[in-house]
Amino acid sequence: MATAYIYFGKPINADTSQAVINACRAMMGELDLTGQFKWDKYKLSIASGGGDIIGAMAMFNELNVLPQTIETHNSSAVDSSAILPFMAGARRTASKYSAFLFHQMAWNFSALNVTSTVIADASRWLSTYEEMMAEIIANKTSLKSDAIIQMMRAGTTMRPNEAKNVGLIDDIEEYKIPHDARSWQT
Repeated sequence: MATAYIYFGKPINADTSQAVINACRAMMGELDLTGQFKWDKYKLSIASGGGDIIGAMAMFNELNVLPQTIETHNSSAVDSSAILPFMAGARRTASKYSAFLFHQMAWNFSALNVTSTVIADASRWLSTYEEMMAEIIANKTSLKSDAIIQMMRAGTTMRPNEAKNVGLIDDIEEYKIPHDARSWQT
């Protein structure tokens, strides 16, 4: 069957994660001349410094419920929370000159008066999402959750050869988009 290509090159937030989901769903309904669905595979190329963990988790979960096979590609940087939608790929690849950054999550307190309850809530929230992110990565690689959490806390950068050794990616490649391909940029 046919492959559609999606490029995501922005920070992750509620709007940008929704744009990726909308692109996938819009193409999901496209039919060919015989009335059959056009796309059985999406290749999602990611270049993102990360961002909001909630948006990233939504992208991961939504990509996993699509009927199409998802392949993901790191085209320059898949950092922080951007690792989550990257992990949705049944096949994951990276450009030779790309990297992955694992780092600790942060919470922004916008209020001037922050109570100890708010701080405790934020700490539990951070721990919960840190654990979920580590669990997702561990389930799809040879890395253990505890090691991933340590990598996040240490601010670990991983190049493609290292990523391949631990199963974060399947291969290092520069994939080509066919001239007549269906593509979408978010």
